[in-house]
Amino acid sequence: MYGTLVAERPGRDDPTRADRSRFWWLLAAIALIAFGVRLWFVLTLAKRNPTGGDPFYYHVQANLLADNKGFSEPFTFSQTGRLIPTAFHPPLFSMLLAVSSFFGGTSFFAHKLVACLAGTGTVVVVGLVAREVAGDRAGLIAAGFAALYPNLWVVDGILMPESLYGLSIAVVLLAAYRYRRAPRARLALATGVAIGLAVLVRGEAVVLVPLLAVPLALWASGDWSHRLQRLAVMVVGVGLVVAPWTLRNLVRLDRPVALSVNGDEVIGIANCHDTYYGQFLGFWSIRCYKPLPRGDEVARGAAYRKRGIDYARDHLGRLPYVLLVREGRMWDVYRPRETVAFGRIEGRDENVTRAGQRIYWAAIPVALIGLVVLRRRRRPILPLVAQFAMVAVTAVLAYGTVRFRMPADVALVVLVGVTLDALLGSRLFRRKEVSGTPVDARPSPEATLSGAG
Repeated sequence: MYGTLVAERPGRDDPTRADRSRFWWLLAAIALIAFGVRLWFVLTLAKRNPTGGDPFYYHVQANLLADNKGFSEPFTFSQTGRLIPTAFHPPLFSMLLAVSSFFGGTSFFAHKLVACLAGTGTVVVVGLVAREVAGDRAGLIAAGFAALYPNLWVVDGILMPESLYGLSIAVVLLAAYRYRRAPRARLALATGVAIGLAVLVRGEAVVLVPLLAVPLALWASGDWSHRLQRLAVMVVGVGLVVAPWTLRNLVRLDRPVALSVNGDEVIGIANCHDTYYGQFLGFWSIRCYKPLPRGDEVARGAAYRKRGIDYARDHLGRLPYVLLVREGRMWDVYRPRETVAFGRIEGRDENVTRAGQRIYWAAIPVALIGLVVLRRRRRPILPLVAQFAMVAVTAVLAYGTVRFRMPADVALVVLVGVTLDALLGSRLFRRKEVSGTPVDARPSPEATLSGAG
Protein backbone atom coordinates (compact mmCIF):
# COMPACT_ATOMS: atom_id res chain seq x y z
CA MET A 1 0.00 0.00 0.00
CA TYR A 2 2.75 2.47 0.96
CA GLY A 3 4.60 1.94 -2.29
CA THR A 4 1.47 2.53 -4.33
CA LEU A 5 0.64 5.61 -2.28
CA VAL A 6 3.89 7.37 -3.06
CA ALA A 7 3.97 6.27 -6.70
CA GLU A 8 0.98 8.34 -7.73
CA ARG A 9 1.70 11.52 -9.68
CA PRO A 10 0.06 14.93 -9.27
CA GLY A 11 -3.17 15.10 -11.24
CA ARG A 12 -2.59 18.37 -13.07
CA ASP A 13 -2.00 17.11 -16.62
CA ASP A 14 -3.86 19.41 -19.05
CA PRO A 15 -6.62 20.56 -16.71
CA THR A 16 -9.70 21.68 -18.57
CA ARG A 17 -11.31 25.06 -18.09
CA ALA A 18 -14.12 23.35 -16.19
CA ASP A 19 -11.61 21.73 -13.84
CA ARG A 20 -9.95 25.06 -13.14
CA SER A 21 -13.28 26.73 -12.57
CA ARG A 22 -14.41 24.00 -10.18
CA PHE A 23 -11.17 24.32 -8.21
CA TRP A 24 -11.60 28.04 -7.74
CA TRP A 25 -15.25 27.74 -6.73
CA LEU A 26 -14.43 25.06 -4.16
CA LEU A 27 -11.49 27.06 -2.85
CA ALA A 28 -13.76 30.09 -2.47
CA ALA A 29 -16.25 27.97 -0.52
CA ILE A 30 -13.45 26.77 1.78
CA ALA A 31 -12.35 30.38 2.28
CA LEU A 32 -15.88 31.31 3.38
CA ILE A 33 -15.85 28.46 5.89
CA ALA A 34 -12.42 29.58 7.12
CA PHE A 35 -13.63 33.13 7.68
CA GLY A 36 -16.76 31.81 9.41
CA VAL A 37 -14.66 29.75 11.85
CA ARG A 38 -12.50 32.76 12.65
CA LEU A 39 -15.47 35.07 13.04
CA TRP A 40 -17.13 32.57 15.39
CA PHE A 41 -13.97 32.51 17.49
CA VAL A 42 -13.84 36.31 17.69
CA LEU A 43 -17.51 36.53 18.66
CA THR A 44 -17.40 33.79 21.30
CA LEU A 45 -14.11 32.67 22.84
CA ALA A 46 -12.02 35.73 21.96
CA LYS A 47 -14.36 38.56 22.98
CA ARG A 48 -11.94 39.87 25.59
CA ASN A 49 -9.87 42.82 24.40
CA PRO A 50 -6.19 43.16 25.39
CA THR A 51 -5.11 45.85 27.83
CA GLY A 52 -1.39 45.51 27.16
CA GLY A 53 1.28 43.52 25.40
CA ASP A 54 1.78 43.11 21.67
CA PRO A 55 -1.94 43.13 20.71
CA PHE A 56 -2.43 46.50 22.41
CA TYR A 57 0.74 47.79 20.74
CA TYR A 58 -0.44 46.93 17.22
CA HIS A 59 -4.00 48.13 17.84
CA VAL A 60 -3.01 51.57 19.11
CA GLN A 61 -0.21 52.04 16.61
CA ALA A 62 -2.57 51.28 13.73
CA ASN A 63 -4.89 54.04 14.91
CA LEU A 64 -1.93 56.42 15.26
CA LEU A 65 -0.87 55.66 11.69
CA ALA A 66 -4.37 56.33 10.39
CA ASP A 67 -4.38 59.60 12.34
CA ASN A 68 -1.15 60.66 10.60
CA LYS A 69 0.94 60.35 13.78
CA GLY A 70 3.43 57.91 12.32
CA PHE A 71 5.01 54.88 13.95
CA SER A 72 4.76 56.20 17.49
CA GLU A 73 5.23 54.26 20.72
CA PRO A 74 1.69 53.25 21.75
CA PHE A 75 2.11 52.81 25.51
CA THR A 76 3.65 56.24 26.08
CA PHE A 77 1.00 57.86 23.91
CA SER A 78 -1.83 56.10 25.77
CA GLN A 79 -0.48 57.28 29.15
CA THR A 80 0.83 60.76 28.38
CA GLY A 81 -0.23 61.71 24.85
CA ARG A 82 3.42 62.15 23.83
CA LEU A 83 4.50 61.01 20.37
CA ILE A 84 7.81 59.13 20.47
CA PRO A 85 9.12 57.37 17.32
CA THR A 86 9.45 53.63 17.78
CA ALA A 87 10.86 50.60 16.01
CA PHE A 88 10.04 48.11 18.71
CA HIS A 89 8.27 45.82 16.23
CA PRO A 90 8.47 45.57 12.42
CA PRO A 91 5.80 47.70 10.73
CA LEU A 92 3.70 45.56 8.41
CA PHE A 93 1.04 44.23 10.81
CA SER A 94 0.36 47.72 12.15
CA MET A 95 0.10 48.97 8.57
CA LEU A 96 -2.44 46.29 7.72
CA LEU A 97 -4.62 47.15 10.72
CA ALA A 98 -4.26 50.85 9.85
CA VAL A 99 -6.22 50.23 6.64
CA SER A 100 -9.26 49.48 8.79
CA SER A 101 -8.53 52.47 11.02
CA PHE A 102 -8.27 54.78 8.00
CA PHE A 103 -11.83 53.89 7.02
CA GLY A 104 -13.17 54.32 10.56
CA GLY A 105 -12.68 50.78 11.88
CA THR A 106 -10.61 51.73 14.92
CA SER A 107 -12.04 49.27 17.45
CA PHE A 108 -10.48 46.03 18.61
CA PHE A 109 -13.30 44.15 16.90
CA ALA A 110 -12.60 45.85 13.56
CA HIS A 111 -8.91 45.02 13.82
CA LYS A 112 -9.69 41.42 14.72
CA LEU A 113 -11.81 41.18 11.58
CA VAL A 114 -8.83 42.36 9.55
CA ALA A 115 -6.74 39.67 11.21
CA CYS A 116 -9.43 37.12 10.31
CA LEU A 117 -9.22 38.23 6.68
CA ALA A 118 -5.44 37.74 6.77
CA GLY A 119 -5.95 34.28 8.26
CA THR A 120 -8.46 33.47 5.52
CA GLY A 121 -5.91 34.62 2.96
CA THR A 122 -3.47 32.12 4.47
CA VAL A 123 -5.98 29.33 3.82
CA VAL A 124 -6.36 30.36 0.17
CA VAL A 125 -2.62 30.60 -0.50
CA VAL A 126 -1.98 27.30 1.31
CA GLY A 127 -4.41 25.73 -1.16
CA LEU A 128 -2.46 27.22 -4.06
CA VAL A 129 0.86 25.96 -2.66
CA ALA A 130 -0.43 22.40 -2.24
CA ARG A 131 -1.95 22.59 -5.71
CA GLU A 132 1.43 23.68 -7.08
CA VAL A 133 3.22 20.65 -5.63
CA ALA A 134 0.57 17.92 -5.82
CA GLY A 135 -2.47 18.97 -7.86
CA ASP A 136 -5.96 20.40 -7.42
CA ARG A 137 -7.26 17.82 -4.98
CA ALA A 138 -4.26 18.22 -2.69
CA GLY A 139 -4.78 21.98 -2.78
CA LEU A 140 -8.41 21.70 -1.70
CA ILE A 141 -7.58 19.19 1.04
CA ALA A 142 -4.78 21.38 2.42
CA ALA A 143 -7.00 24.47 2.33
CA GLY A 144 -9.79 22.60 4.10
CA PHE A 145 -7.44 21.44 6.83
CA ALA A 146 -5.98 24.95 7.20
CA ALA A 147 -9.48 26.39 7.51
CA LEU A 148 -10.17 24.25 10.59
CA TYR A 149 -6.68 23.89 12.12
CA PRO A 150 -6.85 25.66 15.52
CA ASN A 151 -3.18 26.63 15.60
CA LEU A 152 -3.79 28.84 12.58
CA TRP A 153 -7.05 30.56 13.50
CA VAL A 154 -6.41 31.05 17.21
CA VAL A 155 -3.96 33.90 16.53
CA ASP A 156 -6.57 35.87 14.57
CA GLY A 157 -8.81 36.33 17.58
CA ILE A 158 -6.04 37.50 19.93
CA LEU A 159 -4.65 40.08 17.49
CA MET A 160 -1.14 38.73 17.12
CA PRO A 161 1.06 39.44 14.05
CA GLU A 162 1.17 35.72 13.25
CA SER A 163 -2.14 36.24 11.43
CA LEU A 164 -0.26 38.15 8.75
CA TYR A 165 2.94 36.15 9.24
CA GLY A 166 1.17 32.94 8.22
CA LEU A 167 -0.08 34.62 5.05
CA SER A 168 3.36 36.02 4.22
CA ILE A 169 5.00 32.61 4.73
CA ALA A 170 2.41 30.96 2.47
CA VAL A 171 3.20 33.56 -0.20
CA VAL A 172 6.92 32.81 0.21
CA LEU A 173 6.21 29.12 -0.38
CA LEU A 174 4.10 29.82 -3.46
CA ALA A 175 6.72 32.13 -4.96
CA ALA A 176 9.54 29.69 -4.18
CA TYR A 177 7.78 26.75 -5.80
CA ARG A 178 6.91 28.72 -8.91
CA TYR A 179 10.51 29.87 -9.15
CA ARG A 180 11.69 26.28 -8.73
CA ARG A 181 9.45 25.23 -11.61
CA ALA A 182 10.61 28.07 -13.87
CA PRO A 183 13.77 29.80 -12.53
CA ARG A 184 13.30 33.18 -14.17
CA ALA A 185 14.42 36.59 -13.01
CA ARG A 186 10.92 37.92 -12.32
CA LEU A 187 10.08 34.90 -10.18
CA ALA A 188 13.38 35.26 -8.35
CA LEU A 189 12.44 38.88 -7.64
CA ALA A 190 8.97 37.81 -6.49
CA THR A 191 10.53 35.30 -4.09
CA GLY A 192 12.82 37.94 -2.64
CA VAL A 193 9.98 40.42 -2.27
CA ALA A 194 7.87 37.78 -0.51
CA ILE A 195 10.70 37.06 1.94
CA GLY A 196 11.11 40.81 2.52
CA LEU A 197 7.42 41.17 3.36
CA ALA A 198 7.68 38.29 5.84
CA VAL A 199 10.67 40.05 7.45
CA LEU A 200 8.54 43.18 7.91
CA VAL A 201 6.05 41.09 9.88
CA ARG A 202 8.50 39.15 12.03
CA GLY A 203 12.22 39.91 11.90
CA GLU A 204 13.38 36.30 12.24
CA ALA A 205 12.13 35.66 8.70
CA VAL A 206 15.44 37.15 7.51
CA VAL A 207 16.84 33.67 8.23
CA LEU A 208 15.02 32.55 5.08
CA VAL A 209 17.69 34.26 3.00
CA PRO A 210 20.41 31.70 3.88
CA LEU A 211 18.00 28.83 4.55
CA LEU A 212 15.81 29.21 1.45
CA ALA A 213 16.94 31.86 -1.04
CA VAL A 214 20.59 30.76 -1.27
CA PRO A 215 20.01 27.02 -1.86
CA LEU A 216 16.92 27.70 -3.99
CA ALA A 217 18.96 29.84 -6.37
CA LEU A 218 22.14 27.76 -6.35
CA TRP A 219 20.38 24.42 -6.89
CA ALA A 220 18.28 25.65 -9.82
CA SER A 221 18.96 24.66 -13.42
CA GLY A 222 21.36 26.65 -15.58
CA ASP A 223 25.00 27.57 -15.40
CA TRP A 224 26.60 29.10 -12.32
CA SER A 225 26.53 32.65 -13.64
CA HIS A 226 22.76 32.48 -14.06
CA ARG A 227 22.34 30.92 -10.60
CA LEU A 228 24.37 33.67 -8.96
CA GLN A 229 22.44 36.30 -10.89
CA ARG A 230 19.13 34.85 -9.68
CA LEU A 231 20.43 34.82 -6.11
CA ALA A 232 21.43 38.46 -6.44
CA VAL A 233 17.95 39.27 -7.74
CA MET A 234 16.37 37.55 -4.72
CA VAL A 235 18.59 39.47 -2.30
CA VAL A 236 17.77 42.71 -4.10
CA GLY A 237 14.07 41.87 -3.78
CA VAL A 238 14.46 41.47 -0.02
CA GLY A 239 16.41 44.71 0.20
CA LEU A 240 13.91 46.71 -1.84
CA VAL A 241 11.15 45.83 0.61
CA VAL A 242 13.10 46.19 3.86
CA ALA A 243 15.23 49.23 2.98
CA PRO A 244 12.51 51.92 3.37
CA TRP A 245 11.83 50.80 6.94
CA THR A 246 15.53 50.69 7.79
CA LEU A 247 16.10 54.15 6.30
CA ARG A 248 13.15 55.50 8.28
CA ASN A 249 14.71 54.14 11.47
CA LEU A 250 18.05 55.77 10.64
CA VAL A 251 16.32 59.11 10.21
CA ARG A 252 13.80 59.00 13.06
CA LEU A 253 15.73 57.21 15.81
CA ASP A 254 18.82 58.37 17.66
CA ARG A 255 20.61 55.07 17.13
CA PRO A 256 20.59 52.74 14.08
CA VAL A 257 17.99 49.95 14.08
CA ALA A 258 17.83 47.64 11.07
CA LEU A 259 14.48 45.95 11.78
CA SER A 260 13.26 46.17 15.38
CA VAL A 261 14.31 46.52 19.00
CA ASN A 262 12.15 43.62 20.15
CA GLY A 263 14.81 41.03 19.32
CA ASP A 264 17.25 42.64 21.73
CA GLU A 265 14.70 42.62 24.53
CA VAL A 266 13.86 38.96 23.86
CA ILE A 267 17.49 38.00 24.47
CA GLY A 268 17.28 39.60 27.89
CA ILE A 269 13.97 38.11 29.04
CA ALA A 270 14.85 34.61 27.75
CA ASN A 271 18.26 34.37 29.42
CA CYS A 272 17.98 34.76 33.17
CA HIS A 273 17.60 32.61 36.29
CA ASP A 274 13.86 31.97 35.78
CA THR A 275 14.34 30.71 32.23
CA TYR A 276 17.41 28.59 33.01
CA TYR A 277 16.45 27.04 36.35
CA GLY A 278 12.93 28.13 37.30
CA GLN A 279 9.35 27.41 36.30
CA PHE A 280 9.78 29.19 32.96
CA LEU A 281 12.67 27.02 31.79
CA GLY A 282 13.06 27.46 28.03
CA PHE A 283 10.40 30.19 27.97
CA TRP A 284 10.50 33.85 29.05
CA SER A 285 9.78 35.48 32.40
CA ILE A 286 8.46 38.90 33.31
CA ARG A 287 10.88 38.95 36.23
CA CYS A 288 13.73 38.98 33.72
CA TYR A 289 12.76 42.58 32.87
CA LYS A 290 14.04 43.79 36.25
CA PRO A 291 15.94 45.89 36.96
CA LEU A 292 14.62 48.16 34.23
CA PRO A 293 17.41 49.78 32.17
CA ARG A 294 17.43 53.52 31.63
CA GLY A 295 17.20 55.42 28.36
CA ASP A 296 15.07 55.18 25.24
CA GLU A 297 13.87 51.90 23.75
CA VAL A 298 17.03 51.42 21.70
CA ALA A 299 19.24 51.93 24.76
CA ARG A 300 17.06 49.62 26.82
CA GLY A 301 17.17 47.00 24.09
CA ALA A 302 20.97 47.16 24.00
CA ALA A 303 21.06 46.78 27.80
CA TYR A 304 18.74 43.76 27.68
CA ARG A 305 20.80 42.17 24.92
CA LYS A 306 24.03 42.62 26.87
CA ARG A 307 22.40 41.32 30.05
CA GLY A 308 21.08 38.20 28.32
CA ILE A 309 24.33 37.43 26.50
CA ASP A 310 26.34 37.90 29.68
CA TYR A 311 24.02 35.56 31.58
CA ALA A 312 24.29 32.89 28.87
CA ARG A 313 28.09 33.15 28.90
CA ASP A 314 28.13 32.79 32.68
CA HIS A 315 25.98 29.63 32.45
CA LEU A 316 27.43 27.88 29.40
CA GLY A 317 27.20 24.52 31.12
CA ARG A 318 23.44 24.93 31.48
CA LEU A 319 22.88 26.44 28.01
CA PRO A 320 22.71 23.17 25.97
CA TYR A 321 19.93 21.85 28.21
CA VAL A 322 18.07 25.17 27.99
CA LEU A 323 18.29 25.12 24.20
CA LEU A 324 16.97 21.57 24.14
CA VAL A 325 14.02 22.59 26.32
CA ARG A 326 13.34 25.57 24.05
CA GLU A 327 13.09 23.21 21.10
CA GLY A 328 10.85 20.92 23.13
CA ARG A 329 8.49 23.78 23.95
CA MET A 330 8.52 25.01 20.37
CA TRP A 331 7.54 21.61 19.01
CA ASP A 332 5.08 20.98 21.86
CA VAL A 333 6.76 17.87 23.25
CA TYR A 334 8.14 19.28 26.50
CA ARG A 335 5.58 19.67 29.29
CA PRO A 336 2.61 20.23 26.94
CA ARG A 337 0.35 21.06 29.89
CA GLU A 338 2.49 24.13 30.49
CA THR A 339 1.94 25.12 26.87
CA VAL A 340 -1.76 25.38 27.68
CA ALA A 341 -1.09 27.41 30.82
CA PHE A 342 1.41 29.74 29.12
CA GLY A 343 -1.06 30.29 26.29
CA ARG A 344 -3.28 32.20 28.68
CA ILE A 345 -0.58 34.88 28.83
CA GLU A 346 -1.28 35.61 25.16
CA GLY A 347 -5.06 35.43 25.59
CA ARG A 348 -5.47 31.93 24.14
CA ASP A 349 -8.47 29.87 25.17
CA GLU A 350 -7.29 26.72 26.97
CA ASN A 351 -9.67 24.37 25.15
CA VAL A 352 -8.58 25.73 21.78
CA THR A 353 -4.93 25.26 22.75
CA ARG A 354 -5.59 21.64 23.79
CA ALA A 355 -7.45 20.93 20.56
CA GLY A 356 -4.60 22.47 18.58
CA GLN A 357 -2.08 20.28 20.41
CA ARG A 358 -3.90 17.04 19.68
CA ILE A 359 -4.50 17.84 16.03
CA TYR A 360 -0.87 18.94 15.66
CA TRP A 361 0.43 15.70 17.18
CA ALA A 362 -1.80 13.66 14.85
CA ALA A 363 -0.71 15.72 11.84
CA ILE A 364 3.04 15.32 12.39
CA PRO A 365 3.34 11.69 11.12
CA VAL A 366 0.96 12.49 8.26
CA ALA A 367 3.17 15.43 7.25
CA LEU A 368 6.30 13.27 7.39
CA ILE A 369 4.69 10.87 4.93
CA GLY A 370 3.96 13.89 2.76
CA LEU A 371 7.66 14.72 2.62
CA VAL A 372 8.41 11.16 1.51
CA VAL A 373 5.66 11.37 -1.12
CA LEU A 374 7.13 14.54 -2.59
CA ARG A 375 10.63 13.06 -2.62
CA ARG A 376 9.43 9.90 -4.37
CA ARG A 377 7.70 12.09 -6.95
CA ARG A 378 10.91 14.10 -7.38
CA ARG A 379 9.18 17.25 -6.18
CA PRO A 380 11.34 19.78 -4.28
CA ILE A 381 10.89 19.85 -0.52
CA LEU A 382 13.37 22.63 0.24
CA PRO A 383 10.79 25.45 0.60
CA LEU A 384 8.80 23.41 3.12
CA VAL A 385 11.78 22.06 5.05
CA ALA A 386 13.21 25.58 5.28
CA GLN A 387 10.19 26.63 7.35
CA PHE A 388 10.84 23.92 9.92
CA ALA A 389 14.52 24.84 9.99
CA MET A 390 13.71 28.52 10.54
CA VAL A 391 11.46 27.66 13.48
CA ALA A 392 14.21 25.54 15.02
CA VAL A 393 16.65 28.46 14.67
CA THR A 394 14.09 30.81 16.22
CA ALA A 395 13.83 28.57 19.29
CA VAL A 396 17.60 28.72 19.74
CA LEU A 397 17.83 32.50 19.35
CA ALA A 398 14.67 33.39 21.29
CA TYR A 399 12.61 30.91 23.31
CA GLY A 400 10.13 28.11 22.79
CA THR A 401 6.48 28.96 22.19
CA VAL A 402 3.96 27.56 19.72
CA ARG A 403 3.18 31.05 18.41
CA PHE A 404 6.65 31.22 16.88
CA ARG A 405 5.94 27.91 15.13
CA MET A 406 3.62 29.52 12.56
CA PRO A 407 5.89 28.94 9.52
CA ALA A 408 6.13 25.23 10.36
CA ASP A 409 2.36 25.01 10.88
CA VAL A 410 1.80 26.51 7.43
CA ALA A 411 4.14 23.93 5.90
CA LEU A 412 2.47 21.24 7.98
CA VAL A 413 -1.01 21.78 6.52
CA VAL A 414 0.44 21.72 3.00
CA LEU A 415 2.08 18.35 3.66
CA VAL A 416 -1.11 16.95 5.20
CA GLY A 417 -2.89 17.85 1.97
CA VAL A 418 -0.20 16.08 -0.06
CA THR A 419 -0.45 12.89 2.01
CA LEU A 420 -4.24 12.68 2.03
CA ASP A 421 -4.37 13.36 -1.69
CA ALA A 422 -1.87 10.56 -2.32
CA LEU A 423 -3.90 8.23 -0.13
CA LEU A 424 -7.12 9.01 -1.99
CA GLY A 425 -5.35 8.41 -5.30
CA SER A 426 -3.68 5.18 -4.21
CA ARG A 427 -4.55 1.76 -5.62
CA LEU A 428 -6.02 0.77 -2.28
CA PHE A 429 -8.85 3.26 -2.65
CA ARG A 430 -9.35 2.39 -6.33
CA ARG A 431 -9.69 -1.28 -5.41
CA LYS A 432 -12.27 -0.42 -2.78
CA GLU A 433 -14.22 1.57 -5.36
CA VAL A 434 -14.20 -1.38 -7.80
CA SER A 435 -15.13 -3.92 -5.16
CA GLY A 436 -17.93 -1.67 -3.96
CA THR A 437 -19.46 -1.21 -7.44
CA PRO A 438 -22.82 -3.02 -7.90
CA VAL A 439 -22.66 -6.04 -10.20
CA ASP A 440 -25.17 -4.61 -12.67
CA ALA A 441 -23.14 -1.42 -12.87
CA ARG A 442 -19.96 -3.21 -13.90
CA PRO A 443 -19.22 -3.52 -17.63
CA SER A 444 -20.12 -6.85 -19.20
CA PRO A 445 -17.46 -8.91 -20.98
CA GLU A 446 -19.17 -8.16 -24.30
CA ALA A 447 -19.04 -4.42 -23.65
CA THR A 448 -15.40 -4.70 -22.66
CA LEU A 449 -14.51 -6.57 -25.84
CA SER A 450 -16.47 -4.17 -28.05
CA GLY A 451 -14.83 -1.24 -26.33
CA ALA A 452 -11.41 -2.81 -26.92
CA GLY A 453 -12.20 -3.16 -30.60
